[in-house]
Amino acid sequence: MKHLIPVLFLLVILYFLPSGKNSFSADKKSTITVCVQGAVEKDIILQLPAYSTVNDALEKVTLKENADLSSINRLTVLKNGDVIVIPSDGTGNKVSINHATKEELMKVKGIGEGKADAIIEYRESHGFFQSLEDLMKIKGIKEKTFEKLKDSLCL
Repeated sequence: MKHLIPVLFLLVILYFLPSGKNSFSADKKSTITVCVQGAVEKDIILQLPAYSTVNDALEKVTLKENADLSSINRLTVLKNGDVIVIPSDGTGNKVSINHATKEELMKVKGIGEGKADAIIEYRESHGFFQSLEDLMKIKGIKEKTFEKLKDSLCL
C-alpha cells in the first residue's frame, strides 16, 4: 500500500504535464497569407504571423514614389486572405472601401450613413473586401447601385 501512493502521485503529475500537442502551441505558430498590390514595386503575397497589422505588411514591401498612404489605417489587424491595395496619387479622388472612415464613405454620392455603417461592419466582420464587386454582398447594394458607385471607389 505504501508503494501505491508514490505511483499514484507520479501518475497525477504526468497527467497534468503539457504534452506539446495542446492548441496553445499551434496558435503561436499560425500564419496568414495576404496580398499587397497597387503602388508597390512588385505585387507580393506575404506569409505573416497571425494578428499582423497592415503596418507589418508595409514593412515587407517597397512602395513606389507615388504611393498615397493617407487613407491607410496601419493598425488594422489582417485576416487570412486579405488584399491590401496601396493607392497612388492618381487614385486619390477615389475612396477606399477597405480603409475609409464612415465620414469619408459618406462623401461618395449614393452612400449615406446606413450604407457607410454597413460597409464598415462588413469589413470588420469579414476582413477586407477582395474586389469592388463584394460590395453587392451588403444589403441594399445591388447591381444597379454598384454601377453608380464603382467609379468613385477603390479597394
